[in-house]
Amino acid sequence: MANTYFQFKQFTVHQERTAMKVCTDACVFGAWVAAKMDLHIPKSMAQNNNGELLTESTMVLDIGTGTGLLSLMLAQQLSLRVDAVEMDKDAYEQSAGNFKDSLWAARLSAVHGDIRLFSSTAVKYDIIISNPPFFENDLKASGRGRNLARHESLLDLRELFRIAASLLAPEGYFALLLPAHRKVQAEQLAAESGMHPCYIADIHQSMKHSAFRVMFIFSDRASTAFVEKINIRNGDHYSPEFVQLLQPYYLHL
Repeated sequence: MANTYFQFKQFTVHQERTAMKVCTDACVFGAWVAAKMDLHIPKSMAQNNNGELLTESTMVLDIGTGTGLLSLMLAQQLSLRVDAVEMDKDAYEQSAGNFKDSLWAARLSAVHGDIRLFSSTAVKYDIIISNPPFFENDLKASGRGRNLARHESLLDLRELFRIAASLLAPEGYFALLLPAHRKVQAEQLAAESGMHPCYIADIHQSMKHSAFRVMFIFSDRASTAFVEKINIRNGDHYSPEFVQLLQPYYLHL
């Protein structure tokens, strides 16, 4: 029987109540975004004995948080506060529990609700991150929960860009993980929303495989995007670029 949790170096992700489990591409995405955002946000903030930040900090919105994996990965590496929004009640309760049990509970807030109805007049987010719960036109998975978690039954990509643009602070960043075949579509929708890619990375299983995921970080500033390729494996071993990204998180790296 498979484990109902995934153990990282500094936190545990329980996942028995969520349709979508911890997966390698999501881990690469979280680590990659943390590494890129480390170049753009303050390195440290004053904290009290409970780990709460005492000064103004970077605000992050995690859309469709699921288990809370991405929020936990960012919180481990960066000084920030996260609002993690999740529509599914079981997934919301799972992420809330994972946050509560983590070292960064004071900085992580799980929100149960529909992101389409989510409004924040007082807060604009410096970083918005999403591993969207859909793969448009991909083969349907079995099981209602997994279908809802993987497909655009409730939210399409155009609407996600609209929501992100409305909640993003000026000069903020929107990070997005998608199936590779949606790369051109995402760039077109980003342009319609006034966003420009500043980082792009294709994820390959190995040097012999075509890309199966694409990662973006967009901003409202036009610039030449930094483009890279990340191979998960090199022969029988993890690739050097994968090890560099995941070493802060994976137990045996």
